[in-house]
Amino acid sequence: MNTVTKTWLWLSIATTGIGAFLLYPIGSAMMNVLFIVIKIGMAAGIILLLAGSSRGFPVWCLFSAGAVVMTILKWHAVGQATVLFITALVVDILMPAVAWFLKNRNS
Repeated sequence: MNTVTKTWLWLSIATTGIGAFLLYPIGSAMMNVLFIVIKIGMAAGIILLLAGSSRGFPVWCLFSAGAVVMTILKWHAVGQATVLFITALVVDILMPAVAWFLKNRNS
């Protein structure tokens, strides 16, 4: 794995943490717990990738999909689009997509 890909993955971990702080709380106590579990799962998938495990990418994607659903639920609860919600959706989709491109470009 080259430096660009590793840097992107570390940036992805940072955006996962930042997103967690900016969007929390999501709603009910159960939804808040689920949201934190999803964010931890995203970070775990990225860390697996950094460690060289091919299992990290599907883990990251699965939990990113969960983060997209949670963001949409919060968006629905608030009742209006905000820059934060749109940015969170873009980041949760874009970060794994770019990582996939970077990883496969170098293979």
